[in-house]
Amino acid sequence: MLALLDLTILLFATVLHLPLTAQALQVPHKSAFQRRDGANPIYPPGSDSKGWNALPSVPGATITELPIGDRNATLTVYQTDPSSYNASKIIRAVIMVAGMDRVGWNEWIYLNASLTRAAQGGEVDPSTVVLAAPEFLTIPDAGAYPVDSEGAPTSSALVWNGVAWGAGQNAVFPDKALMAGLPYGTSLEGGSSRTKRKMKDPSERDGPGVGSFDALDSLVAIYLDRSRFPNLNRVVLGGFSLGGQLVQRYSLLRETTRDDNRMTYWLSSPGSFLYLNSTRPGSIGKGCKSTYNSYKYGLEGSLPSYVRDTDPNILGQRLASRTVRYLVGLLDTIAGDNSCEAKSQGSDHIRKMLNWAQYAAPYWPGAPGDGSLPPNTTLSLIRNTGHVDRQIIQSDPGVATLFLEDYPSAGSNATAPPSNGDSAGVPTEAASGAMASIRMMPGHKVVLLLSSALSILFMATLA
Repeated sequence: MLALLDLTILLFATVLHLPLTAQALQVPHKSAFQRRDGANPIYPPGSDSKGWNALPSVPGATITELPIGDRNATLTVYQTDPSSYNASKIIRAVIMVAGMDRVGWNEWIYLNASLTRAAQGGEVDPSTVVLAAPEFLTIPDAGAYPVDSEGAPTSSALVWNGVAWGAGQNAVFPDKALMAGLPYGTSLEGGSSRTKRKMKDPSERDGPGVGSFDALDSLVAIYLDRSRFPNLNRVVLGGFSLGGQLVQRYSLLRETTRDDNRMTYWLSSPGSFLYLNSTRPGSIGKGCKSTYNSYKYGLEGSLPSYVRDTDPNILGQRLASRTVRYLVGLLDTIAGDNSCEAKSQGSDHIRKMLNWAQYAAPYWPGAPGDGSLPPNTTLSLIRNTGHVDRQIIQSDPGVATLFLEDYPSAGSNATAPPSNGDSAGVPTEAASGAMASIRMMPGHKVVLLLSSALSILFMATLA
């Protein structure tokens, strides 16, 4: 049944296509874009599998190109329109990374809907919150990033090869020639201006030398900058599915900073986790006995150039000291990452999450070591919900962890809005039959946030 629905999604998503253009398309939201489920999600020409051909406009948001580090490379980001707020009044920024479908515009829409729900509790003021959703573009998304008549990139926009961005790997575009102000593929050796087209097999080696972790650093830094947002006290960095994989690894690998106490790492439904040792909750398949602990699943092998520390003691203590929010739907029986390496962590998203929360995270260095998650870490299981980003972000736990916690200041929580139909449940309601009995909230309380909402299966996002 799910496979049939997933196929239907792909067929609808690939109905419209546009030819490659010299500039990235930014078409008004009332254009030829397909809308599903009311006025919420937008699907521009193209598809997640064959590439998006345009960037849709979203009411209330602007599309910006954020410089990454000191390189002539930029990250495409949907952000709350700066003309709509007073930066001195902003106290929270919420960022959401989409799954492998790369629909950042929809993540912004879902965040905005969740913020609207949060405000219904009477305490959250939307004018004090800004939203952002980065676009981790991939090579097939030509047109969503500027290209010439031959399909070669013409801008500084960061572009990745496949799903490499989900593991923090470096981008392949722009290449060194573009960063030097020359046409893509121009040889920089000996002053030659000879053009070499490398579209068929672009390499990270020829790229900008920055990756998705670097991009997150720069994006987070914008909001943590006191000169820009002097009163901001909380950045919630979220990710769903493949975006959740990125945030999970980032929560371990981002170096300690003086702003750690203003950060929340929010990740939902990842297809795999980065483990800190060679132990796995499941059996190791014959096909991956030598690779199951290689990065991105473990700390062996080649890691992204961003990574500075690989000592499990350092990484474990770092994670335990951070504010982390895990979320997953109790009906999320989609495998996501179906590789041999990922299967050793669990057969589907719910099992992978519960295995991580029960048998891994509680025992890393710095964690309690008694089967409990660290005091600043929580797990929310959402009733009647599968692999649906929109549903999770707008669920009762989604609203609470994104907008109510530590609002308006650290240690205080805003009043929740009326429930959207979610109700309390028990861990045995998980479709996988998995059990959970762990301390999840600060204050050594055994609290499991369980909620329910109507499952919208045809909106399921694969990762």
